[in-house]
This record gives sequence, C-alpha cells and structure tokens, in this order.
Amino acid sequence: LLESPALTLWTRAYNDSVPGPVLRVRPGDVLQVTLINDLGPDPEGKAPPNTYRLPNTTNLHVHGMHVSPLGHSDNVFAHVPPGSERVYRYELPWDHSPGTFWYHGHLHGSGTLQVGGGGAGVIIVEDPPNSIPEPYASMPDRVMMLQQLPIPSLTAVKNYSKGRLFHLEHHAGGLAGLDKVRP
Repeated sequence: LLESPALTLWTRAYNDSVPGPVLRVRPGDVLQVTLINDLGPDPEGKAPPNTYRLPNTTNLHVHGMHVSPLGHSDNVFAHVPPGSERVYRYELPWDHSPGTFWYHGHLHGSGTLQVGGGGAGVIIVEDPPNSIPEPYASMPDRVMMLQQLPIPSLTAVKNYSKGRLFHLEHHAGGLAGLDKVRP
C-alpha cells in the first residue's frame, strides 16, 4: 500500500516496500531468503501456461547472478502458492563478480502483475575487502532502483482477473503531493 495526498495504490511489494529491501552479500556467501506468500487465494479456473494466470502464486528469481537454477536456489519453475512459504538458498561462488543485481517474482502468468506492480528489489554483491583503492573505497553508496508502474496495463490485468489485485484511487487535488509518497 502506497499512500499520498494525491493517490492510494494497492500493489505487490516485498516487505511492504516498493522497491523491496536492498540485500547485500559478498562473493562466497550464502544468501538465504524465506519467501512468505501472504497474498489472497488465486481465482478459480485453469489457464494455459504463459498467459495471465495464478496472480497470487509467486516465486523468486535473482536476475543476473551466477547461482544454480535448480532445487531451492534460482528455480524459476517453482510455485509458492498463497498461504505458503519457500526457503531459497543462493550459494555465491567465491569468484562471483561484484555488482548490482535485482530480484523479482518470475512465475510465468503472474509476472506482469507482480513485477510491473513494483515487486522487485536490489541485490548488491560487494567488492572483496581491500580490492578498491582509496578514495573510491570510502565513498558512500547510493543505491537507486528505477521502476515504472504501467498503470493502464496493470488496471487491464486487474479487470481481466475480476479481482482487486491492483487498485488505484485518485484523491482530490490531482497529482499534487506525489513528492510525499513514503519510501
């Protein structure tokens, strides 16, 4: 839920935040994440793969990282249905490249609503100690993740689903006050 004097937006988020929390690891670390799906039940009925379906079923994908795609690691075919949870375990190799990566739900059929609605976050694989010369090593980090919420597309998906999966309310005063949306 994002609120401002101009609008209220119900959408997908990790830890009630758009974007989700920044995760920091180092090469050789094990990143363990418990994904708890507290979204409501999926609508009844079946739909073919790679079409809009299972809007409240999710999973977790770490984009661009060099980790296993199998088992409880970066398995984009895993399903985490509403009311359940899954522990993900990402074993970073000792020579993993430092850099900025991102995570998001990757279930085919619900990704538009989840990622397009803001359900994503940043992963920082930090540089090994003493690998960056001064003054660069002591510079402060500034993490920025840009996201576009395609409101017309998400509204169409919500309408197609006949549910309150994505909802936007405009308040009196138009777009004034958007600078006051809390992070």
